Amino acid sequence: MRTNQWSDTLVGSQLEVMHHPLSSRANYSTARELFIAGHGNANDPIGGQMIHYHFNKAAELDPNDKMSYLGLVYWACTSNRPIKQEWINKLEGRLKLRQFSLNDLNLTRYLQKSIIDRPGCLSRQQTTALLKAGSVNEKIPLSARSAFLHSAADYELLVSKDISSSIRFLRQAAALSPRNSSLQKKLRNFETVEQRLTTPSTR
Repeated sequence: MRTNQWSDTLVGSQLEVMHHPLSSRANYSTARELFIAGHGNANDPIGGQMIHYHFNKAAELDPNDKMSYLGLVYWACTSNRPIKQEWINKLEGRLKLRQFSLNDLNLTRYLQKSIIDRPGCLSRQQTTALLKAGSVNEKIPLSARSAFLHSAADYELLVSKDISSSIRFLRQAAALSPRNSSLQKKLRNFETVEQRLTTPSTR
């Protein structure tokens, strides 16, 4: 019986959090598994309450946790629930000031999937504020800080359609990663395109 229960990741995560209610990891896993299993949508208020509780509890228990606030934002966005500015503010503060785990170094990829690929989820100001926050955290490698600015550049180009702003972010990213040849090349290409767009035609 116990083996079968633990083979089900959702049931297993719930049993884990029952045994370890003060574990940030257990609370995060429970919220995540509930979301993955399809609970917590607009027609499931109880599931929504559980997801909200466990993500929020995980964040409370670990002052360095960032994924739980990102989870709250993504869950609210996909279930058409209001996104609380408090979540954004706390995520921004942790991106800017807190230590990063090895998993956190992939946060730009998660932000890309959760926010940039869903442009209606957060406002332009909220999105760029989060990405800029990660770029100024002196506790993480320069390459990771550069990746946040690189993502901001992609957001500005693809979502905001603002190539000038995109180039400004790329320049900042390139300054932090001067040996990143692909980033340097991308910057040069963007600058060439902008120059062509702003140069009056001689025809």
